[in-house]
Amino acid sequence: HIGNFTECTVGANPGLRRGGSERRRPLFRGGVKQQGRPRADLVAAAALREWCMVGAGTAITVGLAKKALEAGAQFLLTPGTPLDVMEYCKKNRVKLLPSVLTPSEVAVSLEYGYQTMKLFPAGNMPLNYVKSLKGPFDRAEFVAIGGVSPGNCKKFLASGYLGVGMASNLMPKEAVAKGDWKACATSVRRIVGELNNGQKF
Repeated sequence: HIGNFTECTVGANPGLRRGGSERRRPLFRGGVKQQGRPRADLVAAAALREWCMVGAGTAITVGLAKKALEAGAQFLLTPGTPLDVMEYCKKNRVKLLPSVLTPSEVAVSLEYGYQTMKLFPAGNMPLNYVKSLKGPFDRAEFVAIGGVSPGNCKKFLASGYLGVGMASNLMPKEAVAKGDWKACATSVRRIVGELNNGQKF
């Protein structure tokens, strides 16, 4: 659930997908809800639903969206605002986090009833860009994706983002390389805890 920091969301990159559920468990045990891709490994993730809400990205076609939902995805992500995918999701009441960057894409998302969007690449934009978008689009909420790390996520939240998303920056690269999943879970738990408690990094 975007905006509830006890249920932070992280985008799964190829490095996290390799190794299957062994690499996903530290995320779940650390309090993070992971997004995967519309692939067979969603079936494995679905077995961990007591720990996570399973999402799939990126749904660039209706066909991929259907495959992801059939595999157990509970929500979808898009890399932009593909009208056919958005129409399908609206018609079938599928939870969707569309990706936007421009005012035009924000307007399209709102037209289809999706008020919460991921802004990508947030790290390449000025921090006050989100406030500029929320001026004319006061019903829109944004999740910062791209360039977000444990060290700067507070800045994104303070600038007006509803939430943040991290991929490879979420777990220490050294611990991942060594397969030290206990250390990974501890790191994730620390990040989620600090967000919950409003502590500084």
